[in-house]
Amino acid sequence: MFPYRNLLFLILIVLPLQAQTTLSGRVVTPTGEPLAGCAVFIQKTPHGLITSTDGKFSFELPPGTHTLRVRHIAFRDTAIDVATLPGKQDTIRIILHPSAFQEEEFVVSGNRRPISRGRCVRPKPSSSA
Repeated sequence: MFPYRNLLFLILIVLPLQAQTTLSGRVVTPTGEPLAGCAVFIQKTPHGLITSTDGKFSFELPPGTHTLRVRHIAFRDTAIDVATLPGKQDTIRIILHPSAFQEEEFVVSGNRRPISRGRCVRPKPSSSA
């Protein structure tokens, strides 16, 4: 019926794949240490993931401008705009700065009453009969 049916099918499959862009990167501290466990997600999309043990991540995205959000419990949230081009692989480096909670040293102390021996429970000796 259609002699070019297979060619048409191949074109319909390949074109959307070429339109995708790979956006990969690494999340690090200001000293360059990788940050594992960061939540990285693309704003206004369902795309999101957690960075690997060496702080790396990777997304397959359509071309255009995307807002990338990065969160970690001990660091300030960061948002950056990234422009991606069709068929191009982009690599970025994101530096997260410690939150105010992490920058200052704090000491936790407390008081307790001494434990007296009279309040301790002693096991009863077992009777052998």
